[in-house]
Amino acid sequence: MPQIRILTCPNFVNVNCDCEQAEYAILKSTPAEVLGKFRYIIIEFHPEPAGESVIEAQTKLKAAGFQLAHTLPNAHCPGFTSVFVRG
Repeated sequence: MPQIRILTCPNFVNVNCDCEQAEYAILKSTPAEVLGKFRYIIIEFHPEPAGESVIEAQTKLKAAGFQLAHTLPNAHCPGFTSVFVRG
């Protein structure tokens, strides 16, 4: 499973996640306090693997204080890219 290593920088501006269906597991396993270090999260959502849900992923981001700002269809593969903004 992918892991996120926390750097010593107290806050980051953005994270871009294009992880070929691992975005679901990454969001599910990332604590809200880690997500809260970012201002923007850009995620390319690929078709949902079995047992995963875009709605659950978006709900976790909203619970961490993010709002969906923009969504674009992917031109090169099935799925879409979403931009989330915190605060």
